[in-house]
Amino acid sequence: MNDRLAIDEVRPLVSCGRFPSKSVVGEILPVSAIVWREGHDALSASLVVRRPGGASSRTTMVPGTEPDTVHALLPTDVAGMWSFRVEAWSDPFATWRSGIVKKMAAGLDSGELGNEFEVGARVLDTAIARATVAG
Repeated sequence: MNDRLAIDEVRPLVSCGRFPSKSVVGEILPVSAIVWREGHDALSASLVVRRPGGASSRTTMVPGTEPDTVHALLPTDVAGMWSFRVEAWSDPFATWRSGIVKKMAAGLDSGELGNEFEVGARVLDTAIARATVAG
């Protein structure tokens, strides 16, 4: 699997990033980015926000209507300097799910999908092992 990912056109952006964007307290700031990769594996993305004072939070970004575009909403509830970044990663579960849904739509039954179910179980086992190590 090739893990080359790209994150482009992160918005909001003012003067190619030379200046911070501005908002008022209580405004909901839309954030978007184009996230893509080589190949057909599915991607997921999250918005990591650092609030004034240093506290961080993470929000899952949702796919947009345009190809490869993801969106999130950032409620600015206090005055100060906010920062954010977009993170992206390959999503093995979404890749597996997409493949099996297509095969089921093509008429394959559970007997013919035995190997695919085994692959799905391995994907979940790997996720459980990583979550256990991470605590």
